[in-house]
Amino acid sequence: MVSDAVWGDVLGVLRWAEATLTCPPELTGGTAWRTAAASAGLLRRLPGLCAEAGVAWPGPAPAPPAGDVPAAQRLRAAADRLSLRLCSPGEGVSGPLRDALADLAADVDEVGAAVIALLAAGTDWTAAG
Repeated sequence: MVSDAVWGDVLGVLRWAEATLTCPPELTGGTAWRTAAASAGLLRRLPGLCAEAGVAWPGPAPAPPAGDVPAAQRLRAAADRLSLRLCSPGEGVSGPLRDALADLAADVDEVGAAVIALLAAGTDWTAAG
């Protein structure tokens, strides 16, 4: 079932996001890249999964500007929103998932953007050159 595939991928994104937020600093780079890859993979698959289910792919909803919010806080907020979607009763391709695909995609996209921001914030840009 398509909704099972979507939620399985969401769970994978959430696991990597949690690993990124809680791992020792020396492992953050690797877990962050895995989180970004999992997010990108789900976003890449969503149009095909929607077509398979007969649901129009709306594309991701635009994310609000991040402003001066630290990347780790952005990542935590986006992961928490995804967790709430995963735990909501009645989610499915014929129910709220069908109506909320753009919001789900925006949350997944924000996880990816926040984790890339986290990587950028932890990079010593003065050493380049």
